[in-house]
Amino acid sequence: MKKYSLALTAMTVLGASISFAHAEVPMTDYMKTALTETCIAVKSNSILRLSKELKEYNLKVSTIRDKLMCNGESVHQFALTHNATKTANKINKGSVSIQEIASLPQEKYWVWIN
Repeated sequence: MKKYSLALTAMTVLGASISFAHAEVPMTDYMKTALTETCIAVKSNSILRLSKELKEYNLKVSTIRDKLMCNGESVHQFALTHNATKTANKINKGSVSIQEIASLPQEKYWVWIN
């Protein structure tokens, strides 16, 4: 499963109410699973669970912070919305400056979960 690059790693549908959107890169089932599981781990407020999911899908905190959108929010804001302060702090730790973000490609992966 490590054959997918970090930028293309994402999540799978666990329920009928989960949907995905990205204009440029079509998502594989593996990507959908990885992204969905990551959003669920963020919402759980468990650093251990989040670390486990990131390791399992070969993701980095900086990648999900910059590219993953959960329920239309940045992954950090999604954690705060669900009172997941432990995971929000882990995600926000070591964030980069506005200038560095502005120079990155603006692709995002959007995931909606309940």
